[in-house]
Amino acid sequence: EVVAGINTIEKLTPMLVELAVKHAEFNVVSEHFPVVGQALLATLQRGLGYGWTPDVEAAWTAVWNKIVAVMEPALRKAYQDKLSDADKTRMLVEESWGEVERDLETHGVAFFLKIFEIAPAALQLFSFKDEAPLSESAGLKLHASLVMNTVGKAVDNLDDMESLVPALVELAERHSDFSVLPEHFPVVGEALLWTLEKGLGFKWTPEVKVAWESVWGTIVSVMEPALREANLARMSDADKTRLLVEESWGVVEQDLEATGVAFFLKIFEIAPAALQLFSFKDQTPLAESAGLKLHGTIVMQTVGKAVAGLKDLASLVPVLKGLAERHADFAVLPEHFPIVGHALLTTLGSALGDKWTPEVEAAWVSTWACVAAVMEPALVAASQAKAASEANPGIEANHANTDKDDRMSPTDSASSLPESAILREHVEESMAPSEFVAPARGGGELYS
Repeated sequence: EVVAGINTIEKLTPMLVELAVKHAEFNVVSEHFPVVGQALLATLQRGLGYGWTPDVEAAWTAVWNKIVAVMEPALRKAYQDKLSDADKTRMLVEESWGEVERDLETHGVAFFLKIFEIAPAALQLFSFKDEAPLSESAGLKLHASLVMNTVGKAVDNLDDMESLVPALVELAERHSDFSVLPEHFPVVGEALLWTLEKGLGFKWTPEVKVAWESVWGTIVSVMEPALREANLARMSDADKTRLLVEESWGVVEQDLEATGVAFFLKIFEIAPAALQLFSFKDQTPLAESAGLKLHGTIVMQTVGKAVAGLKDLASLVPVLKGLAERHADFAVLPEHFPIVGHALLTTLGSALGDKWTPEVEAAWVSTWACVAAVMEPALVAASQAKAASEANPGIEANHANTDKDDRMSPTDSASSLPESAILREHVEESMAPSEFVAPARGGGELYS
């Protein structure tokens, strides 16, 4: 039928597609076409004998290629339709990688050059950083080939996750020795997908792209936590605490207004009298108060500045002392710190969800304790100086009322001594002033 319709191959397409679909039921795959083609040509050669001329061979080869051009995509689609999503993804990745692995060195070099284009500083992590020209570097070529071989092994084991996961974990742990960080994964992923797109050309279809994105996502989901754990294990306790606080704050700061509002609402839940310290005390509903939203955002921005300053404690301490001294103007007391600490940690726990791990909680507890240890004495000293100044009007106080944006209260007349006394009484009833209170995991109880 094919020979009879050779002059109108387009009309044969439906028949060839149907033939391919039928063969998919018998587990025929694309790799079988070269075998069938070779067998067909050998059979024709034997049957024709001297009639098998180069021209005849070329004609039959051309016809076979046209048949394959129709049947192979149809067979592939029919076969994919039978697969689960996971098997379909694996098949697309395996087939496309088969094209790329024909020249691992070239593709590997392109991959690393793309990484260095996206993140030039990454070059400093490699021993071949000074070899020029870089594209001809023997060190880069060797390392690129090794990395591409590793990718190939991962592709080969996509159907055996029990073996693949430990290998990926080990790979992540080894990279910890070379100062690789979790934030490098997006760069590597972008470079890998770009390399595959350039290497595959027209075969980089939307389906293949989605399949590789899925596989890369799986790889990252295994390697990133393993790398992070390996990096943490190498850090001092102080650096580990700082990293955990910075990473978790990076999640929270995506919505400072919502976080700030939740923080203050928690304060007012613990100590209702505290609301009287603020200018927005009469705005209802409180959760929608423009004054609360603004002030909550400003306070969260201040927390963010403190988190950013953890890398430079020598500069951070004077800032915290100045903050405490300014809050003395609003009758803030040392007894307020446990309330603020509990509200902050509870808010962070709610915002972070399953990312509020015991390690992250301990890091924030430690950080808040350090902040309170700096601010409380400064607040006491500033309050005493203020009281002395008020008792002796002739003595000029040393604490200026400036920079109000990062104060706990946004107005100069937000509080009075009776209100502070009420708040202090509430605090003394609920907890000892010297205790630091953090949110209990899994419940609303307090522990010191």
